[in-house]
Amino acid sequence: MWMGNEAVAAGLNLNPSRAVWNLDALKEDQPTESLSLAWRALEVYPFKQLSYKDLDSTHRQFHLASPRIIKPGQKIHASVAFAGTKYRPKAKFQKVGSENWDNILGRGGVGSLEWAHALGDLLELDLFDHSDIPTIMSDLNNGQPHTMVGCLEKLAFMARSDEGARAIETSDPKLGILFNLLNDRNSDANARIATYSVLEVLAYHGCRFTDDKISTLFNFLDDENSDAGMKIATHSILKELAHQDNFTDDQISTFFNLLNDKNGDASMKIATCSVLEVLACRSHRFTDDQLGALVNFLDDENSDADMKIVICNVLWELASKGRIFTDDQLSTLLNLLGDQGGNADVKLVTCYVLWSYFHR
Repeated sequence: MWMGNEAVAAGLNLNPSRAVWNLDALKEDQPTESLSLAWRALEVYPFKQLSYKDLDSTHRQFHLASPRIIKPGQKIHASVAFAGTKYRPKAKFQKVGSENWDNILGRGGVGSLEWAHALGDLLELDLFDHSDIPTIMSDLNNGQPHTMVGCLEKLAFMARSDEGARAIETSDPKLGILFNLLNDRNSDANARIATYSVLEVLAYHGCRFTDDKISTLFNFLDDENSDAGMKIATHSILKELAHQDNFTDDQISTFFNLLNDKNGDASMKIATCSVLEVLACRSHRFTDDQLGALVNFLDDENSDADMKIVICNVLWELASKGRIFTDDQLSTLLNLLGDQGGNADVKLVTCYVLWSYFHR
């Protein structure tokens, strides 16, 4: 299936594969021992192999039945996430940390495919045939509720690879089918949430959203009928699109209107700041009034520590990009440091802002 997906990504037209992973069987099956007597004889021969010191360096080394070392950047197949917890691969990760078998084995049995988001950079995500994407999009367009969520979860899974994201974009160039699902107020809530997941991953992989689709997302933020959860999910998509820095001035103003809403949800305001942080990182030029609004939040007694930290993250990015602060704005930052009862984490990130400002 991997070869077929690579061929499709390269432009070859293939009929959809009939191969389907039996994911339930993966939980029960145990690997067979491949190191037979004949192979053991080869384990003591010093074959030339890459040393991984650079692209070309090699060395000779006795393998001696030692386990494979998974180097940073190398991927493993996603099917291992569906293996039962009794299975323990012999391969070892060279980089010890979040990349370990405890974080992978058994994750595929949680009932959805969302677990793949955190592991997408480590896994080869080819559980599904990319040539099935046009059929999946057709099923979504026909609006079959009993299959909709499953189809969207498959799309979100496939979109986590560059090849899968390109295949989806090719099948639905203007993302009209997916946005129709978002605009359908009568659609199943789970289907809408799954649609947000697909769009977020597509945005992460650099898929271009047309101006009208971006406007639709901002309309959701302005819509009183959109609940906080949907608005936060919309922010997640906009955060990925912010890396492309193609928002209009009016759309940027929408973010600040959300921050200034005294009755606004705190979690949504933090999500708004995360978008502004990306824009600041992309050297977006906020107006003087917008910069002043950000600093004013630091002076607001109603702003909690979490809010102040994310605001400081935005200011930190602006300071590192050479933005000039007024004397009053610098005084506000210094006052945060001098607050005897102030939050330690807020003070720390404030130090980062001031250090970046004076050492640019």
